This record gives sequence, C-alpha cells and structure tokens, in this order.
Amino acid sequence: MQISHPTTLTAEDHAMLARFMRALSEREKSLVAMARRKLETAVIVHPQAATDDLVSSGRQVRYCVNGAMEAVHVLTWDLPGTAAGPAISLRQPLGLALLGLRTGQSVAFPTEAGIETVEVIGVSAAPGTSTEPVPRPVTEPAKLLRVAAAIKRQLRSALARMQKARAETTLRQLSDATLRDIGITRGEIPHVAGIVAGLTPASTSAVLQSDGSTRKVRRSEPDGTKAAAEGGRRSSDVEMRAQG
Repeated sequence: MQISHPTTLTAEDHAMLARFMRALSEREKSLVAMARRKLETAVIVHPQAATDDLVSSGRQVRYCVNGAMEAVHVLTWDLPGTAAGPAISLRQPLGLALLGLRTGQSVAFPTEAGIETVEVIGVSAAPGTSTEPVPRPVTEPAKLLRVAAAIKRQLRSALARMQKARAETTLRQLSDATLRDIGITRGEIPHVAGIVAGLTPASTSAVLQSDGSTRKVRRSEPDGTKAAAEGGRRSSDVEMRAQG
C-alpha cells in the first residue's frame, strides 16, 4: 500500500487497529502490512480534535474506487457482514485503506483483483448520530475545585446569616430613644441588620412599624458594598452605646 501523506487516527481507532493487527494470522499478510503501515505513519489525535474531513470509525464516507461511480458507507469495527445498514468493516482491505484519510486524499491498496486506488470525496456524520461534541470527562481536580467552591459559598452564606442575627439581637436590646439617635426605628431592625451582613442591598423597601402598618424607607447608598460598610459603622455605634 502506498501512502504519500501521514495517516491521522483518533486514539480509539489507533488502539483498535493495534489490537486488530495482533489478532491477524500469518496468512493475512496484506492486511498485516496495511495495518502496520497505518500505525507507523499515524498522527494520533483526541476524538474531539478530529476535523470534520477525517475518515474515522463511525463516520459516513463518500468515496470512489479507480475513479468509478461514487459510493457511500459508514465505517465500523464490526466484523464483515454483521453491521446493520450500508457499512464497511474496517477489518476489510477497502475499509482499512480509507481509515485515516481526509477529503481529497487517495491511497492505493491491494485486493484479490490487484492494486486499486480509493479516493475520499467527502466525510460526514453517520445518519442518526448527534453532531454535538462529546463532553469532556470531568477530571478529579475539576471535581475538587467545584466542591471547594460550593463549600466556600455555603460558609459565606452561613457567616452572613450569623452576622445578621448578631446585629439584629444587638439592635433589639436598645431603647427606642437610642434607635432614634442612630437614625432607625424598631421596625427597620431586620432591614438594617441585613445591610450590615451584606444580605440586603440598600434600596427602597417597606418596613413594619410598631402599629402594624408599613412605610417606605429609602437608603441613600448606591450599592450593597457601601451600604454594608455604613451598616458596619452603625453596628459599631450600637455596640458602643449598648456597652455604655
């Protein structure tokens, strides 16, 4: 078999071809020579790195032999005659010759009738198969990073809730007069505690008053970060007043 260009094989096809060659008998010298030549000249690529014009197992190939009428078949590693539908086994000379070629490439291969030449006209996905790329397997380090990120999120949320509860408890221990001095009412305590903990953004919101009604409260801070900082200063003032 004459090859004037390198053979490109996916890692799966390379492994299958190596096993196939080892299983061949001495009487199948032509297939052994073809398989060995493919392996010796192979450029191995990951299945996801294979381009759309590469002939590999499971792909549909349009080709012609000796310039004759075009034919279309799916390449498979199944035994000859066992594959369903219009398929060519890669264990046969024609299928093996096509393996690793690209659109526009041709190769000569031996048959019982003599040396023939096959040329690849086009390559496409086999009918009924998805054209979506196969997702890459999640590696162990990636899994650990995801778990660590989830734990960090849970810890931040738990700490924020603890800080809100602490601020709310401190504020409820103050008298109404002290709360007025720092600029809030008793009904605003949950809202302010949420700002202190960074759980509640500073915005217009309804707060519950002592008589059961609600009123709109407008916070002047433009974002949650500034509001949390202001809330932290208020919390410090509250704790100092409580201690005094």
